[in-house]
Amino acid sequence: IPDSVTTIEEKAFYNCTKLENVIIESGSALKEIGENAFSNAASLETVTLGEGAKLEKMAFYNTSSLKNIDLSKVEEIGDYAISGDVYYACLDENMTVAAVNSEGFYYYTYHGPQIENADISSAKTLGEYAFSYCRKLVDVKLSDDIEEIKQYTFAGCESLKNINLGKVETIGEYAFMECGLESLDASATENIGKYAFVSNRLLNTLKLCKKTVEIGEGAFSYCDPL
Repeated sequence: IPDSVTTIEEKAFYNCTKLENVIIESGSALKEIGENAFSNAASLETVTLGEGAKLEKMAFYNTSSLKNIDLSKVEEIGDYAISGDVYYACLDENMTVAAVNSEGFYYYTYHGPQIENADISSAKTLGEYAFSYCRKLVDVKLSDDIEEIKQYTFAGCESLKNINLGKVETIGEYAFMECGLESLDASATENIGKYAFVSNRLLNTLKLCKKTVEIGEGAFSYCDPL
């Protein structure tokens, strides 16, 4: 994409299922990637972004092959920007699809990106569900400018083991549901929403803030080692 482009508008590359690589030229003037700009680009594997870019809602939603994206210079990450759908079906005893809520085996498929690392150290805002169901995400480097992790931001990131909460003061509902965290330093966090860390079944070490005023319903439930 030429360095003269300042905006990639809404749905510009929506459902471009054979698109594999996107490179923003060095020194690019690009400042905004619009809502659903690359959603459902199921073959997209690599994205290089310029400095100061803003990712709108669902910018890379359902990019289920995405393995490499440089977010280190991105300043704003919108709701669902780098996440994906979860589909499920109920199978009966004959392994035939049955009505939802029937007795049987539930089969899930996930369409979130395949990224393993997210350096968002320049980001000033981070939206709801921003990285939800990135099931291979292991490491996240947060910016010190982020003071709130909103609801479901990292929900379902089952491989997530490392994140620096830095100056995060508020963690929203279900923000880290079903992650793989083993230790957590929340020494700057004053408010922890309900079910924020539910089912982190490897979490064995927890450090809370002396000024913590709220630990919500079920916040650490099913964190078996605690």
